[in-house]
Amino acid sequence: MLRGIYEMKGGVIGRTVIMTQVIEYIKMKHYWGNERELEKYFRIAAGDSYRRNLYRITRWMIDQGFLRPHASFVEVSITRQGINMISRRFPELG
Repeated sequence: MLRGIYEMKGGVIGRTVIMTQVIEYIKMKHYWGNERELEKYFRIAAGDSYRRNLYRITRWMIDQGFLRPHASFVEVSITRQGINMISRRFPELG
Protein backbone atom coordinates (compact mmCIF):
# COMPACT_ATOMS: atom_id res chain seq x y z
CA MET A 1 0.00 0.00 0.00
CA LEU A 2 2.80 2.41 0.85
CA ARG A 3 4.38 1.66 -2.51
CA GLY A 4 1.08 2.38 -4.27
CA ILE A 5 0.70 5.74 -2.50
CA TYR A 6 4.35 6.59 -3.15
CA GLU A 7 4.05 5.82 -6.85
CA MET A 8 0.74 7.65 -7.25
CA LYS A 9 1.99 10.78 -5.54
CA GLY A 10 5.57 10.70 -6.79
CA GLY A 11 7.04 10.46 -3.29
CA VAL A 12 5.68 13.84 -2.21
CA ILE A 13 5.13 14.26 1.54
CA GLY A 14 1.74 15.58 2.57
CA ARG A 15 -0.01 15.21 -0.80
CA THR A 16 -3.31 13.48 -0.05
CA VAL A 17 -4.71 10.54 -1.97
CA ILE A 18 -8.15 8.95 -1.70
CA MET A 19 -7.98 5.36 -0.42
CA THR A 20 -10.32 3.99 -3.11
CA GLN A 21 -7.91 5.34 -5.76
CA VAL A 22 -5.00 3.63 -3.99
CA ILE A 23 -6.88 0.31 -3.99
CA GLU A 24 -7.67 0.64 -7.70
CA TYR A 25 -4.02 1.48 -8.44
CA ILE A 26 -2.80 -1.55 -6.45
CA LYS A 27 -5.24 -3.79 -8.34
CA MET A 28 -4.08 -2.37 -11.67
CA LYS A 29 -0.42 -2.99 -10.76
CA HIS A 30 -1.20 -6.51 -9.47
CA TYR A 31 0.43 -5.80 -6.09
CA TRP A 32 -2.10 -8.04 -4.29
CA GLY A 33 -1.52 -11.70 -3.61
CA ASN A 34 1.58 -11.69 -1.42
CA GLU A 35 -0.25 -11.90 1.90
CA ARG A 36 2.16 -14.31 3.62
CA GLU A 37 5.12 -12.07 2.86
CA LEU A 38 3.18 -9.03 4.05
CA GLU A 39 2.23 -10.88 7.22
CA LYS A 40 5.93 -11.34 8.07
CA TYR A 41 6.87 -7.82 7.07
CA PHE A 42 4.07 -6.02 8.91
CA ARG A 43 4.13 -8.39 11.92
CA ILE A 44 0.34 -8.61 11.87
CA ALA A 45 -1.90 -11.46 10.79
CA ALA A 46 -2.95 -10.75 7.22
CA GLY A 47 -5.14 -13.87 7.34
CA ASP A 48 -6.58 -15.07 4.06
CA SER A 49 -6.92 -11.70 2.41
CA TYR A 50 -4.86 -8.53 2.50
CA ARG A 51 -7.91 -6.69 1.16
CA ARG A 52 -10.13 -7.78 4.05
CA ASN A 53 -7.54 -6.43 6.48
CA LEU A 54 -6.99 -3.14 4.68
CA TYR A 55 -8.38 -1.09 7.57
CA ARG A 56 -6.14 -2.86 10.12
CA ILE A 57 -3.06 -2.49 7.94
CA THR A 58 -3.83 1.19 7.27
CA ARG A 59 -4.33 1.77 11.02
CA TRP A 60 -1.00 0.03 11.74
CA MET A 61 0.82 2.20 9.18
CA ILE A 62 -0.71 5.32 10.68
CA ASP A 63 0.28 4.20 14.21
CA GLN A 64 3.85 3.54 12.98
CA GLY A 65 3.98 7.02 11.44
CA PHE A 66 4.27 5.87 7.81
CA LEU A 67 0.94 7.43 6.81
CA ARG A 68 -1.00 10.46 7.98
CA PRO A 69 -4.81 10.27 7.90
CA HIS A 70 -7.01 13.02 6.54
CA ALA A 71 -10.83 12.84 6.67
CA SER A 72 -10.74 9.61 8.72
CA PHE A 73 -9.07 7.09 6.38
CA VAL A 74 -10.87 8.33 3.29
CA GLU A 75 -7.72 10.26 2.42
CA VAL A 76 -4.15 9.60 3.52
CA SER A 77 -0.75 11.06 2.79
CA ILE A 78 2.69 9.51 3.10
CA THR A 79 5.12 10.81 5.73
CA ARG A 80 8.90 11.21 5.57
CA GLN A 81 9.18 8.03 7.62
CA GLY A 82 7.00 6.19 5.08
CA ILE A 83 9.16 7.45 2.21
CA ASN A 84 12.30 6.32 4.06
CA MET A 85 10.81 2.84 4.50
CA ILE A 86 9.90 2.69 0.80
CA SER A 87 13.44 3.73 -0.16
CA ARG A 88 14.93 0.91 1.93
CA ARG A 89 12.42 -1.70 0.77
CA PHE A 90 12.31 -0.71 -2.92
CA PRO A 91 15.61 1.02 -3.79
CA GLU A 92 14.64 1.10 -7.48
CA LEU A 93 11.96 3.70 -6.66
CA GLY A 94 14.41 6.15 -5.04
